Amino acid sequence: MTLIDSADSALVLAALVANAAFGWWWADPLGGVALAAYSLWEAFEHRA
Repeated sequence: MTLIDSADSALVLAALVANAAFGWWWADPLGGVALAAYSLWEAFEHRA
């Protein structure tokens, strides 16, 4: 879970910077979808 938590923090920070610097309001939702997809992939890969 540590990798996913770190990725979440990094994506939120990157989206905040992208929104402030370039006006990319869609960066946060895109990062959320990417993180959700990665989380699901990890869950299916490591299921018992």
